[in-house]
Amino acid sequence: MSLSNDARLKFSALAVAIAATYGVQSAREEFNVTPSLAQTLNEKITHSSSFLQRINVLPVSEIKGQKVMLGLTGPVTGRTNTNNADRVPRNAASLDGQGYELFETHSDVALKFATIDAWAKFPNFPQRYAAAVQKQIGLDRIMIGWNGTSVAATSDPVANPLLQDVNKGWLQIAREQAPEQVLTQGEKVAGKIQIGATGDYANLDALVHDVSLMIEEEHRDGGDLIAIIGRDLLAHDKAKLYAKQGAWKWPRWLPPTAACRRTPARSSRPRVWWLPASTTCRSTFRTAAGVATSRKTRTARRPRTSTPVTKAT
Repeated sequence: MSLSNDARLKFSALAVAIAATYGVQSAREEFNVTPSLAQTLNEKITHSSSFLQRINVLPVSEIKGQKVMLGLTGPVTGRTNTNNADRVPRNAASLDGQGYELFETHSDVALKFATIDAWAKFPNFPQRYAAAVQKQIGLDRIMIGWNGTSVAATSDPVANPLLQDVNKGWLQIAREQAPEQVLTQGEKVAGKIQIGATGDYANLDALVHDVSLMIEEEHRDGGDLIAIIGRDLLAHDKAKLYAKQGAWKWPRWLPPTAACRRTPARSSRPRVWWLPASTTCRSTFRTAAGVATSRKTRTARRPRTSTPVTKAT
C-alpha cells in the first residue's frame, strides 16, 4: 500500500520535526541523542503517567554506581551537655553499599502506511503520535517495575507478556536487597498469604498494618507511607463486602417505572432510591386500622436529572 499525497506530506513533516528536535540533519538515518535531549524525552514519558510522577525517577551518568538519593538511617536530633563534652555529629547517611545497575532497554515502534493514512487527517498528527508512544513507554516501565524478575539478552514477549524478562522491577530488587522486608507467606499455607475469616489476616487492613511493622520504626510515622494494592486483590475484597451486604431487590410495592423513598416499619433509618425528575410514587404504611396506600407526585428541582432522596418520612 502506498501513502496518499496528504499522508506523505504529514509523514515528511514528522521526519523533519524529529530531526530538528534532536539536532540532526535527517531522521531517516540512525543517530544518537544528546544527554540533555534524552532527559527532556524521559521527563515527557514520566509526565505521561500520574503514577510515575509520584515516584523517584532520576537521571544518572554511569551504568553502575552508588545510590543517587541520600537517605537517613535514623534520628539526628539530641542533646549534649557541652560543659562536659563537645557536640558530636552523626553520620546518618544511608550508604550501605547497595547500589544500582542499568541495563540497556529498547522501545521500538513502527507505523504502517495504513495507520499514517488514517491519522493524516489530524492537523496535530506528530503530537498525537508522540504522545501515544510516550504514554505506552511509561506504562511499560510501570509493568516492568511490578513484574520484572530477570534481565534476558533477548526478551520473549510471548512467554513473558508482563515484561518479566526485560529488567528487574522494584519488587524483585526488594527481594534481593532487603528480603527481611518482604512478606512471602503466612502461617496457614506454605508459599501463600490468605485473607479471610480462616486465613492469616481477617482483611486487607490487618495485612497492611502487619506489613507496615516490617518498615524501620523511625520511618513508620513519616506521614508519606501509602499502600498500593493490586486491582484483583482489591476487587476480591470488595466482592466479599458486597456479598455480605446481600443483593438488592426491587420492592414489590414500588412501580417498575418509579422510585421513591420509604422508611420501613420499626426502623428509623430510611432506605434510599433514586428519584427521577417527575415521579408518581405509591407509599404503603401501617396504621392502627390496617394498611393504607397513598399516591403522590414528586418533582425534582432539576428536571431531566436524577436526584438522591435521603430524608426519612
